[in-house]
Amino acid sequence: MDATIRYARWARAEHGIVCVSSALQPELVRAWMYQRLAEGVAAATLKQEVCGIGKAARIAGRGTSAAWTALVRELPRRTPPPSRAYGPDGDRLVNHVATRSPEAGLALRFIQETGARIGSVVPTGEPGEHRLLVEQLHVDGQPGFIHLEAKGGRTRDVRLSAELYARLQDLALGKPPNAPVFGITAGHLRYELHLAGEALGIPTRGRSVHGFRYDYAARRAEELASDPAALDQAVQDLPSRARADYERLRAAWRDDDAIDRIVSEELCHSRVAITNYYQR
Repeated sequence: MDATIRYARWARAEHGIVCVSSALQPELVRAWMYQRLAEGVAAATLKQEVCGIGKAARIAGRGTSAAWTALVRELPRRTPPPSRAYGPDGDRLVNHVATRSPEAGLALRFIQETGARIGSVVPTGEPGEHRLLVEQLHVDGQPGFIHLEAKGGRTRDVRLSAELYARLQDLALGKPPNAPVFGITAGHLRYELHLAGEALGIPTRGRSVHGFRYDYAARRAEELASDPAALDQAVQDLPSRARADYERLRAAWRDDDAIDRIVSEELCHSRVAITNYYQR
């Protein structure tokens, strides 16, 4: 929706102003702007919207250019949007989905435990998808390991809990090696998550399935920081390049950064900064 139309509707609802040109006042737009900021709208998005409203106001002869420029400059340089992580609500959502669709619940549990992208698990219909195939459930004869492919050609072997691995094996039973493990699509998975969110009163818009990767980034870092055995195993599972980065950071007494390097590798992020953004 055009920002000027959105603002005009707000002015009519909040102040009873029906004529759009009458609503184009810097002081009113300021109130709307700060309300939008409080709702979590990014400052960069608001800057574009306020500039568009200011342009419409100048055409209508409302307010000076200096007044509208000053209004835009009041915006903070950068206001991060709310975190997309589900936190404690994640398990509730997955459990509720599983009551309606056990397969969708299992797919979400898999994403929860591994931090995998949705396109690495179920068909998305998009170019370059890497859905999970039956043959990827066997990594050099090692039980409990699966092979994941991510965008950009990045791959990793993932250690699963015994329960999750057994449930995947049951789901894949009787399917040929090149068949998808999951018979559902990304659209179905998102729909089931949306229904669960509505039923439980947990917002899923803007987060959807990807929100579980945000959860993984924070939860995994906490696990590695508190469990030396898990940390040692994670370091052993790193490819040589990432392990060298980890050792270099540890040698520099940057333990938190070293753990983030592990989590970044597990999420197949190209930069640790992306992982840090997930963890905020």
